[in-house]
Amino acid sequence: MRAAILCGGLGTRLQARLPGKPKALAPIGDGVFLDYVLRLLRRFGVEEAILCTGYKGEAIREHVGGGKEVAMRVRYSEEKEALGTGGAVKNAQSLLSGGPFFICNGDTLLDVDFGRLLAAHRRAKAIATLALARVQDGSRYGNVQTVADGEVKEWVEKPESGKGGAGTAWIYGGICVAEPRLFELIPAAPPAVSLERDVFRKLAGHGLFAERFPGFFLDIGVPEDYERARKVIPERYGCDGAHSG
Repeated sequence: MRAAILCGGLGTRLQARLPGKPKALAPIGDGVFLDYVLRLLRRFGVEEAILCTGYKGEAIREHVGGGKEVAMRVRYSEEKEALGTGGAVKNAQSLLSGGPFFICNGDTLLDVDFGRLLAAHRRAKAIATLALARVQDGSRYGNVQTVADGEVKEWVEKPESGKGGAGTAWIYGGICVAEPRLFELIPAAPPAVSLERDVFRKLAGHGLFAERFPGFFLDIGVPEDYERARKVIPERYGCDGAHSG
């Protein structure tokens, strides 16, 4: 299995803490956030990662190299201009064709059983199957509403408080498995294409499924969550994430 890791964003809200660095290289413990994402994938048997880079992509390439330190093959799909998460996936199409593949955000961690996610995906004959995380405040994320068989019927994009967003909710946890057919549904970029808003939301009810994972979830997109990550991730996953290049 292969995985595309989306690590090309600017990380605007974290730039005061990470001047000149992409979010994926945010220092965590003795390594950086991306180290933990790669090691999580390798632990579950993913043998090849495609890093979809953009902003400061050369720094990511310098840090990870060919993947020797994480015992997996690492290749790169570089965007020359901002393509968005959907555009970044489509840009990596030539490296991902030939069977189902995982897509992971480079700024989130979720305790996922990748085998269970893949089995659910195949059972449903889905185009894409999302790993859902449970959060206490759904207003910051797109809420995913499913039916009994796991099919996604509606994607509510960042609902306002009092309109279904307040309180606990199941959200897209930044990990999914997809078929190559997904590439046909991603509009050409530029302009930037959002995987969540422009692809998954339109796919709801037409081949999009989800599996719920109620365990640990963390998104470092805002400063307070990044500070929390610096403490809890080394405690949970250990501090041996550093690469030598």
